[in-house]
Amino acid sequence: PWILVLAGGSGTRLSALTVGPDGVPVPKQYCSLRGSRTLLGETLQRAFALAPRERVLVVVAAAHARWWRSQLRDLPRANVLVQPHSRGTAAGIVWPLRVILQRDPNATVVVMPSDHHFAVPARLLRTVRDSVAHARRGTGAPVLLGIEPDGPDTEYGWIVPGAATGATRPVQRFVEKPPHAQASELFAQGALWNSFLFAAQGHALWELCERRVPAVTDGVRTVRADARDTAGLAKAYARLPEVDFSREVLQGSALQLEVMPVPDCGWTDLGTPRRLASCLATLPERSPAFGAAPRAHHQTIDLSAALQAHGASAAC
Repeated sequence: PWILVLAGGSGTRLSALTVGPDGVPVPKQYCSLRGSRTLLGETLQRAFALAPRERVLVVVAAAHARWWRSQLRDLPRANVLVQPHSRGTAAGIVWPLRVILQRDPNATVVVMPSDHHFAVPARLLRTVRDSVAHARRGTGAPVLLGIEPDGPDTEYGWIVPGAATGATRPVQRFVEKPPHAQASELFAQGALWNSFLFAAQGHALWELCERRVPAVTDGVRTVRADARDTAGLAKAYARLPEVDFSREVLQGSALQLEVMPVPDCGWTDLGTPRRLASCLATLPERSPAFGAAPRAHHQTIDLSAALQAHGASAAC
């Protein structure tokens, strides 16, 4: 498959913990959990386990160049897609998808957020491979990876599945950050957490985006697909609307999607200080390596140390 790693976000929910020496918050994907590999580095290791680096593309923000430039130096330059402005996750998926389809019209694509943690990545990767195989055999529509929950969390998005049809289940609806009573009902009914990680046939994903967010697909058609047309890209992005992919594409197309459950793999999106603290409490003093584990850049923020520096109040 082709792997699209999403690394353009600013991670504002953890920004109080990630302020660098210059007073600028560091997006969490460029931070580490215990001073080793960054979250982006962990994601790249998972991506390289699925595909050669020539098929791994990373979408980043121009404003974050000081952090991603050194971490992505081993990728082909054409595979680092630099967004000139933030226009939401729809643009961050649609433009790279066009680049991929120009290179390979029959591409199967896996979309991966870069700021999540998996305690058991091998278990996740087995499910990703299964989702890729299913996307190739079926309609090609997105196969979402739903995390089997360990409790009624009110801060995650939930996927409500229908009856199982083999390895996947049809998506009935999405529920975003439900109150505790509803989260308890969802948990009891077998709903899944939405990881925002999915596989799809590239052309089917593009057609879905054309139906749901035509202003975005029309806007990126004018950009040369070799990722070097910086002037054309800046002009196109200046006109793009800011659109959330999950809300406008996935949630608006729920009945056309499938979900594949991921067995317990220790997933967290590290979206709040509380979830960060919960994750760190389960880790050994140094996280076990998954593949090669070079130490993070010396300017990288250690989220464990940052949380301790802010005291227990940060985790409340």
